Amino acid sequence: MSSIYYFKHHTSHWTKSLKQDAVSSKGSKPLKVAIAIEMHYPYPWHLDMSQGIMQYGEEHGWICIIDPYLLSLSDSKESGFDGVIGRINQQIGKALEGHDLPAVNVMGSNFVTYLEHIPSLKLDLAEGIRKMVEHLIASGYRRLGYIGIERLAGHEKKLAFLAELLATHELPPAEGILLTDDFDLKRETTLEVRTQLKRWLNAMEKPIGLLVQDSTIPSLLIPLCKELGLRVPEDVGIVGMNTAEAISLASSPTLSYIGSDYFQHGYQAAAMLDKLMAGQELHPKHRLFPPDQVVVRESSDVFLCDDPLVSDAMRYIAGRIRQNPSVDDVADELGVSRRKLERHFSEAIGRTIQTEIK
Repeated sequence: MSSIYYFKHHTSHWTKSLKQDAVSSKGSKPLKVAIAIEMHYPYPWHLDMSQGIMQYGEEHGWICIIDPYLLSLSDSKESGFDGVIGRINQQIGKALEGHDLPAVNVMGSNFVTYLEHIPSLKLDLAEGIRKMVEHLIASGYRRLGYIGIERLAGHEKKLAFLAELLATHELPPAEGILLTDDFDLKRETTLEVRTQLKRWLNAMEKPIGLLVQDSTIPSLLIPLCKELGLRVPEDVGIVGMNTAEAISLASSPTLSYIGSDYFQHGYQAAAMLDKLMAGQELHPKHRLFPPDQVVVRESSDVFLCDDPLVSDAMRYIAGRIRQNPSVDDVADELGVSRRKLERHFSEAIGRTIQTEIK
């Protein structure tokens, strides 16, 4: 089943189910909903997600108020809200204390949980990482690395999950490095991180495929690779996590990333809140929103192999992997015998073509 079909089939079914369960406020007093999303940080996962929430609210007659830090709430007065939805961390959760308000959290992932008692629709980052790893392996990388930001939680769990994924491919665990969280704000800190990252890159065996957590990292990483004489993607392949098309195209080379429909994420989270405001319970209480496929750009658009026949075969396999091509299919496409194709794979990469297809 293709990732696109999986997304459309499962999300449309889920949205339909939520809509059937949710109680519309049309014909009654409009519901007032606080959206706790930092719109002054114009990331796509902020803007698109809030638009999805507001679209659902418009369809159901809500009054939506952008209040990133829930400043409207205080112990001395009624909140005036019927529900809250957004990026609810510990600080925002504290502001909710003392207010019996239905709330849905869109912050977090499989690896990070904020405020267990608040229902959530978190990103299925494990599935996103799986897709990124599969893409990098299909591109020919046999050694992977992970670059994260210190202030963001869940690194140990992500690295452990990465190790499990790579073990299934008989590959070594990913090398990880964490950067200071304000490296892009202070010159002194950025210089320190640059030295740290330079030392780390020099020590890595190449070629290496990197999973990069934050969209600010490539702006430092890619120029540093050029300075060290490392080619992107031939020596260092890069795929971003918290990235979007505009950020990708602003990079040189352009940046590959795992895509996500943040509008739908917000829309479906709003449908969950609608149920809660109608007095219904959510089962399950915590849910995962599936990512899209890897959007391949220049930073990882490569297949690493000195044998052109093997390279052509791997590109063919990668492009049709959901159709489960056979060895004979590949041989026919390339106009060579099966025996010749198998011999080239064995000599070039030390594995059979059947193993690569699996």
